[in-house]
Amino acid sequence: MSYHQLKKTRKNILASADVSGSYDFWTTIICLDSISSPTIKKIESLCDKYHSEFNDSKNIPIDDFKSVIDVKSLARHEFTHYIDCTSTLWGFKYLKLLSSAYACNTDIYQNTDEENFHIAKSLEHFLRFIRLPKYFTELGSADGGNCLWRYTETIGHRFTPTGMVSDHPILFMRFMDENLQLIVRSPISILSILECSAMAQEVLFKMHSLKSRSTFAEYKVELAQYEIELKKYFYDKSLTEYSACAHLIASKLKINSIFEVFELCSLLCRFVLNTSDEIYDLILKRCNFAEILNIPVGHEFEKRFRKGFEYREPGFLLYLLCKTFQNDYDFSISATSIYKGYLKLGVTKLEFMNSVSDEKIKLMEYLTLSSEPYILKIAVRGLENSELIKDESFILPFDSMELPPVYLGDATIYDFFQTNITKNPDYDLEELYLRLHKGQSWVERFIEAC
Repeated sequence: MSYHQLKKTRKNILASADVSGSYDFWTTIICLDSISSPTIKKIESLCDKYHSEFNDSKNIPIDDFKSVIDVKSLARHEFTHYIDCTSTLWGFKYLKLLSSAYACNTDIYQNTDEENFHIAKSLEHFLRFIRLPKYFTELGSADGGNCLWRYTETIGHRFTPTGMVSDHPILFMRFMDENLQLIVRSPISILSILECSAMAQEVLFKMHSLKSRSTFAEYKVELAQYEIELKKYFYDKSLTEYSACAHLIASKLKINSIFEVFELCSLLCRFVLNTSDEIYDLILKRCNFAEILNIPVGHEFEKRFRKGFEYREPGFLLYLLCKTFQNDYDFSISATSIYKGYLKLGVTKLEFMNSVSDEKIKLMEYLTLSSEPYILKIAVRGLENSELIKDESFILPFDSMELPPVYLGDATIYDFFQTNITKNPDYDLEELYLRLHKGQSWVERFIEAC
């Protein structure tokens, strides 16, 4: 079965170790390895049994409640990765690159020109740097166990394939203890933004479910325990590349509530992933970087920061927006404040919206010509899903979207959101894997030749 093959061939780019679920960038397939079909049957039984209680936020035995919410939280986390990769501008660019690279496969497309093979290398490079190599994370001697962390930002550089220092900058957060001893230096990578976005959906769903029942004593205790768990996650020095964006938002805006931090994370990460290339270029042209960064004009940090925008690095944009929020006395956790942030960078709301729409149309025009039918279908459904996501919505409308089924840990297939996709005969996980893995294996074979 393709699930067992997928476990051997997938590259769990977003994970630092074996985890409960995964999104495979080569095939777009979601796996929830920690969940099996008996678990799903139990969850379905509990949902039927407590149907009205779940809908009306009534009391439910806490163990039954946790069984359901834990599974649904995990599902939302992984489906957010899928949505970010198929329903944002960043996602459409990834799908375009995936389609172009797989179209080079000479095993399928005999007339492919060798001059286009470089696209396969570009795909491999793009995926490899979603999460930066471990070299760029520096573990310090300080433990940081008391959670009294301090922060500063620095900019370093990637290396070329020949080992030389490149001009491609990396934005780092340096986490230090109260004695200014290094706890960890962690990059703000694409992984940081994708993981922050997914974690936001998981946290908001779970906390909302608990808070709506906080009048019941056992739920009040459970909410407090969950906040303790989140704090441990927040201050785990081995996971700072995952939590860096949330740390950045919390520290720059002095937000103490974890719930509010992740509300802003959910909006801000989505805006950043939906920022067009044109908007990056407009910010480069119009923005007074030195003023917003509060550094002298021509400072080395400013030069490197501008270079980050030339490379259209989302982490640099997220950081700069956080800096604009610091000086906004009327700031609120809302899309309105985020648009005000873009305005301070030199881009109006109308310019932003029009540019996003124009780039989306161009990317879809390219994807409609894709020789890979499954990638085209994913892109079309992704476009439809993107239209359902409102700027001001903290929680994604999962139940209204066309979302794919997933593989469970016992190799069974399950449709979490009961969408129309699984009723459609053109959507088959087995066929999807077999087709897209052909492209993956060709790309990997070509990379060996480079």
